Amino acid sequence: MCQQLDIPVYSGFYNGPGELKKFKAVLYFPYAWSNLALFENLQRGIVHFVPSPSFTKRLVSKGAPVKKVTLNEFQFCEWYREIYKDVIVYFDSWQDLKEKFNQLDYVVMQKKIKAFSAQLRTKMLDKWHHVFTDLFGFI
Repeated sequence: MCQQLDIPVYSGFYNGPGELKKFKAVLYFPYAWSNLALFENLQRGIVHFVPSPSFTKRLVSKGAPVKKVTLNEFQFCEWYREIYKDVIVYFDSWQDLKEKFNQLDYVVMQKKIKAFSAQLRTKMLDKWHHVFTDLFGFI
């Protein structure tokens, strides 16, 4: 479908998240409620295009080979949490993907993703610091 939309596609072996940095963006179909890919890739500033819940439902209803893990449970899926709405590009149709792919300012988006990730990392480390301090009295 991407080729029909004139969106460049790479098909090959995946050798870890560091390899993705050389690409403009990643088209990602969430297949589990949560996985490390989201966090690893956001830390690297990688732009993700992800189908919206409504588009995913339409794809599945048309028989597309999309994993149904999150089909009725989008509220539990990390990829669709409200906190990520500004750092993940959601699309509602193939045409919407094409328009967003062609119009996005990738440099600005990568900076936004990296800034968001730095704040999230600091927040999470602070929470872990409190856990260890509260439970064990040290850090």
